[in-house]
Amino acid sequence: MQKRKGGQPQNRNAAKGQYSRRVVSLSGAEFDAAMRRLEEQGKSNPSDKEIIKEMSALDWSQFGIREETTEEAAQYGRVQAEKSALAEVRADYQWTEECKSMSIETLRKIIADGPYVPNEDGTQPRPEEVNEPFKSLHLKRHMQAQVVLESKVRKDNIMLEHRLYIFDVHGTLTVTKSGATFPKSADDWQWLPGRLAKLRMLRLSRIKLAIATNQGGVAFGYLDPADMRAELSKMAEEAHIALVTMCFSHPNATIEQFKEDSARRKPGPGMLLECIKMSGESKEDCIMIGDHEEDKEAAKAAGIDFEWSDEFLS
Repeated sequence: MQKRKGGQPQNRNAAKGQYSRRVVSLSGAEFDAAMRRLEEQGKSNPSDKEIIKEMSALDWSQFGIREETTEEAAQYGRVQAEKSALAEVRADYQWTEECKSMSIETLRKIIADGPYVPNEDGTQPRPEEVNEPFKSLHLKRHMQAQVVLESKVRKDNIMLEHRLYIFDVHGTLTVTKSGATFPKSADDWQWLPGRLAKLRMLRLSRIKLAIATNQGGVAFGYLDPADMRAELSKMAEEAHIALVTMCFSHPNATIEQFKEDSARRKPGPGMLLECIKMSGESKEDCIMIGDHEEDKEAAKAAGIDFEWSDEFLS
């Protein structure tokens, strides 16, 4: 291992790897944010260096990304890692834009042909011909084409009209594993069919995701608050949901510390307004997806759009 002045070790690969964990977590949402800022400055065709500079200036916390950069990582790995991540994000962005310009028939053909990117002669490669490192890339591009196709065939084109989607949890995204109406424990949940795939497809289309959930079972002692936070964090991690809000309060709670008629509890708008503020989006670009009247009322109180989960997630 080499030494630098002052006797501190130089381990460039380790430093680069440590920095890359944060940079590789970049998504199109951050890329879009940087591009919008550059367009406002009159730079319609910015260089990679300009984009990297704008992305570095963003408030990363709004995207749920934790700062993991060390001094060494910043010094030795930053430029290489950011360029690599930016190249991937730019390629995803360009492919999505290409898909948007395609007809519905063309997109359907791409999807029907299979998940792998065509060869130069237009033929589809066999799975055994695809190098392992590129399989995930091809599958991701295939999913991006599916996202764009879905947005084109939806009559209201709602997937392109909003940038933040706030979801209710129980009954909208999940049901109990026990079959009970309400969860018997913090881990008594499972994804409704197709929900997880839909959320991941939304994320690939550079949409910000959030959840806003009442958890009144905590207020009555049926559920442990720490366990609920852990399970909701696990759920959010699986679906790449950056913003998580929850309310344990209830006006009739049996546990005194949670006995409150809180404006955060739906149908109050509190949790939705928190999500909007954290996302940095305007209310016009936000929508609530839920399965109860209280979800609809919360959206109305927050001044954002609403859609029933069965219609949106079907």
